[in-house]
Amino acid sequence: MQMLSTLRSRGLLPVDADRSIAEALAANAGKPAHEMLIEKGFVKEEVLLPILAEEFGMELVDLTQVEIEPELLRSMPLKLIHRKNLMPIARDNGTLIVATGDPTDVYALDELQTLTGLEVRPVLASSRELSRLIKSHFGVGGETVSAIIEERAAAADGV
Repeated sequence: MQMLSTLRSRGLLPVDADRSIAEALAANAGKPAHEMLIEKGFVKEEVLLPILAEEFGMELVDLTQVEIEPELLRSMPLKLIHRKNLMPIARDNGTLIVATGDPTDVYALDELQTLTGLEVRPVLASSRELSRLIKSHFGVGGETVSAIIEERAAAADGV
């Protein structure tokens, strides 16, 4: 995995963490590796995001510096935004610029493109900031909707 090699070569992972990382990756097979590394405390998000952006050839966006036009959000599919933690941040002609915390989830981006009819250009952003921004634009109810969707998805996976 390129991301792990880059982190190791830049001295950003503990030298003795290889076995722990391999075990955590195996135990969390359904979770993207970058999310697991952050969640388990192997690396901080602010350290990992630039490397992830570089690996995927994406622009890294600081959502605290982004101002979103309310008109842009009115026509967005809310369930998808909440379920996949995507945030449309700008529109440039026929292109929708969308912040995501998971560059590996191309299906979510494809679905958004299909639902909006716009070409989608993903940019990478902090998952924490994405959640905060979604909550601030769509209210606390957005968090509740996200929790319900996650519960239903977990229940469906357990069937």
